[in-house]
Amino acid sequence: MGLEFVPLGPGGQPVTQAGEAAGRLALLRPAGYLMNHPCYGPYLSAELADAAGGRLRIVTYMGATRELRVYEEFFDVARLRARGVTLTAPAVPCLAVAESALTLLSALELGLVPAHLAARDGAAGSGPGAAPGTRRGLFGTTLGIVGLGQVGQRVAQLASAWGMRVCYASRTRRPGLEDLLGVRYLTLPELAGHCDHITIHTPIITTRGLIDQAVLSGARGITLVNNTADPLIVEPAALLEALHSGRVRRVAIEGSYPQPHQRALRELGDRQVLQLPAYTSWGNSPREQERTWQQQLETYRAFLAGRRSHDVLA
Repeated sequence: MGLEFVPLGPGGQPVTQAGEAAGRLALLRPAGYLMNHPCYGPYLSAELADAAGGRLRIVTYMGATRELRVYEEFFDVARLRARGVTLTAPAVPCLAVAESALTLLSALELGLVPAHLAARDGAAGSGPGAAPGTRRGLFGTTLGIVGLGQVGQRVAQLASAWGMRVCYASRTRRPGLEDLLGVRYLTLPELAGHCDHITIHTPIITTRGLIDQAVLSGARGITLVNNTADPLIVEPAALLEALHSGRVRRVAIEGSYPQPHQRALRELGDRQVLQLPAYTSWGNSPREQERTWQQQLETYRAFLAGRRSHDVLA
């Protein structure tokens, strides 16, 4: 294709300072700029783009959504578009996140963590409030999905196969997907009051604080899973109050809250809280990584051939 990928940092190391990045861009004079994660490069301002000597024509962020405003934290969307730079995102979903969400939900509902601890320590009991040997299970329960993007759709497919009823809340209603997946649309407060379980699959940057006191006040003993790698999508004070009141029975979280909320969460114990490091979104299999790169290469093929790729951010 006549493409050469060159790491911005010397020796393949990340460049985090704009001045250093400008120097490298001036040296490389690239036609394209590929970002994988904000920790690997600075915010791409219009001024930084100028360091490419006016040759920059396409900017790509290896994201999981095509919602343009999500990328405003990573590059100057308005000014780059005004200069005619094409902005793209391959948006290959991390399907392991969908599988992880249902695995965490199952672990919570079956009380697997306290059961393991009880067996290890020689104590009786197999789960929160359950007699030894009893299991609640997920079949016939109602799952609410917050955000029906690519990962949310995969969660809906898997949950339906498990015999769960599925509802969803989203900024934009998706009638076509409702028919295709057999899901029901509800507002976010309705979702909290109607469902037995809720999983969250929304863009991280634009939805911090989305699940707040107003939403959780209508919950009726739900199990909540947030494995987006940003706990702050669920407002911590509201979550803690809901856990204490019983409106949220159990929660699984990927990542940690700032103090003192993190300490208060851990004090609730393993019967209510299952917490993981912020890792699953980046634990892609080699096959999924290869698929992402192949989609990215196809984007560049289309760009070089003058064809419009479906990965272009509108």
